[in-house]
Amino acid sequence: MLIFLGFLFSYDIILLEGGIMKKGLKFLVVLPIVFLTAGCGAEKKEVVNHCVLTSTSTTQGYSVNSTYDVYSKNNVVSKVVTEEVVESDNESVLSYFEKYLKETYESQNETYGGTTNKVTNENGKVTSSTTIDYSKMDLDKFVKSNTALSSYVNDKNQLTKDGVISLYESLGAKCE
Repeated sequence: MLIFLGFLFSYDIILLEGGIMKKGLKFLVVLPIVFLTAGCGAEKKEVVNHCVLTSTSTTQGYSVNSTYDVYSKNNVVSKVVTEEVVESDNESVLSYFEKYLKETYESQNETYGGTTNKVTNENGKVTSSTTIDYSKMDLDKFVKSNTALSSYVNDKNQLTKDGVISLYESLGAKCE
């Protein structure tokens, strides 16, 4: 691109020295092309897709409300921020979910890295706030251990936004 622009600039000087005064017109024709081609290779801005999943188990006496914010750029997911809220009047149900969520995310972080998680149990609710930073995760190991994810990654083993969104939607989440 720079070589092309350098050639046009040199060509304009040669034309000007030869007495042909069409530099301004040529500049007006080339300028829009420069702006168009400069935008073609530029990376897109980070996009955040918001997904919500709600489920209720009346027989077990709890409900789960989950939100997933999927951060991506150029269709590659950089991180997912989740909040899962379990509500129940049964303290043993809440204790189970508290332990399960802590152990699940701690194990994931120990095995693959990139995961931070905080779980609280207050006022009839267990709240799990999690950030999975895929730039800090061993994605090769993660995908090899979770072969079902292979259809959600690109050829560099990076999770794609389209793949992650379709995964959440297949679980019943509504994504925007």
